[in-house]
Amino acid sequence: MKKEESFKKALSSAYAFVARRPHGTKELEVKLLDKGFESDLVDKVIQELLEKGFLNDYDVAYRWAESRIKNRLWGKTKLYHFLREKNIKKDIIDRVQQGVWGQFSEEDTARKAVNKRFPSVFQPSQSKILSFLKSRGFSSGVIYGIVKDVHPDDQG
Repeated sequence: MKKEESFKKALSSAYAFVARRPHGTKELEVKLLDKGFESDLVDKVIQELLEKGFLNDYDVAYRWAESRIKNRLWGKTKLYHFLREKNIKKDIIDRVQQGVWGQFSEEDTARKAVNKRFPSVFQPSQSKILSFLKSRGFSSGVIYGIVKDVHPDDQG
């Protein structure tokens, strides 16, 4: 009887978490463990939510990726590391990256980031643009293409 009661309590907490916003499996596991629920109980709750479709790491990771690209203008590398920090499995990250970069252009995203960071009245140096885009996680090919476009006369 006690185990059934604990399960219902843990399940209720899990539903409350996922009702507020989507969670990854590992993220929800950590929150439930932090609330003091036992590991085996947390595993059962997560399995139940997975079976009922309330947890889907791919969907959550895709939404996170879409949001980071649209709102924060991140590149592939920064996005990858963010999803790894969220404990999303590598195979899911690879599928998300493929899907999201089919929807968005990394080059267009990088150009938007540069235009937002450096208004047209300000002419930043190549090194500032390079450093900025690298910090946003853009690939070297995209970075050098944009630097070359901004400073076409510089050969360096």
